Amino acid sequence: YVPDLLPASVRELLYPRYFYRAIESDSAHFDADPTLVLSIMREESRFNPRAKSEAAARGLMQFIIITAVEIGRDAGLVQITPDDLYDPSVIIRLGAKYVGELTKKFGGDHYKTAAAYNAGPAQTALWSRLSPAPGDDFFLSSVTFDETKDYVRKAMNSYKRYGEIYGNTGPQGGLRAEP
Repeated sequence: YVPDLLPASVRELLYPRYFYRAIESDSAHFDADPTLVLSIMREESRFNPRAKSEAAARGLMQFIIITAVEIGRDAGLVQITPDDLYDPSVIIRLGAKYVGELTKKFGGDHYKTAAAYNAGPAQTALWSRLSPAPGDDFFLSSVTFDETKDYVRKAMNSYKRYGEIYGNTGPQGGLRAEP
């Protein structure tokens, strides 16, 4: 489908902003882009708080307990249990903190932040060094994990769609409807 040709109500259904007040609040606190947090959440769990992966990642932002405990200490959350990862207020706080950290680490580059969220910051740093030139396309060409490459494309597509629908940025990418 061509997003620009869909009615606004349909686009909002395809790209909802569930939990947005919590995302906005925690993102402001941890200096993260709320639209990026929302886009990652959409791709990780499709907004299902009870989502669980085969790798034991849980919740809206799909954290494994080891990462959650580590990020939780820095976010002021102590004694996080696996069941806490199903609590939207906890997982959104952890996700906003982690996205904020990754964004800072990668100089505000959303592509690298999304790649690091999926494959880890060390692997993303390696891909950054292997990138043949500056730019998102060159970085994406250096990503050697198909899953991560696909994930980054999806997350960045969601990011652009959310900007078009809610951020008054106008259409970005794709086909244009012309009279």
